[in-house]
Amino acid sequence: MELLFGGHAAWFTIPAIVGTGFFILRVVLMLVGGDIDDGAGGIDDVDLDLDDLDADASDKSFEIVSLQSVVTFAMGFGLGGLGAYRGSGLGVWPSVAIATVIGVGFVWVLAWMLTKVYRLQSSGNVSLRHAVGREAEVYVRVPGERTGSGIVRVVIDERMREYSALTEGGQIERGTRVRVTAATADNTLIVEPA
Repeated sequence: MELLFGGHAAWFTIPAIVGTGFFILRVVLMLVGGDIDDGAGGIDDVDLDLDDLDADASDKSFEIVSLQSVVTFAMGFGLGGLGAYRGSGLGVWPSVAIATVIGVGFVWVLAWMLTKVYRLQSSGNVSLRHAVGREAEVYVRVPGERTGSGIVRVVIDERMREYSALTEGGQIERGTRVRVTAATADNTLIVEPA
């Protein structure tokens, strides 16, 4: 106990215990399906784009300071300070400086890892503007002069997809290759023979 709480070591041991405890609790709850709500929506609301901050954007500051980032800082500060103070035998103030740098480093690593994880997310939505200019195949006959709709198959993002289709010209039969010329707001493609 003297090693962890003797002298000024408690200034580092307490944040290390609290930060590590919350970190372990969060991991256990994530594994069993629970959550710790920090009032700001949890870790998913962390926005780490510091270029967008200005003096009037106080709400952005609170998105960066979440429970997860505070816990991460406390864990890094406590472990780094305790290592510097007890492990290296440095004085209190050099240990505080090292602890602060390590705490900020832990938060930076957290932010870096979260941005990498968030880039793995996908909305699953397909923008039909990607279909414009592509060739497609008529699956269900497309009546001429916009008198009704048919169905075409088009490859978007390496997946075959089916969409309703209209044509300005004459009727287009099943199996005909067509080119997508436009997409409407109601997710219908405008096609013409290729």
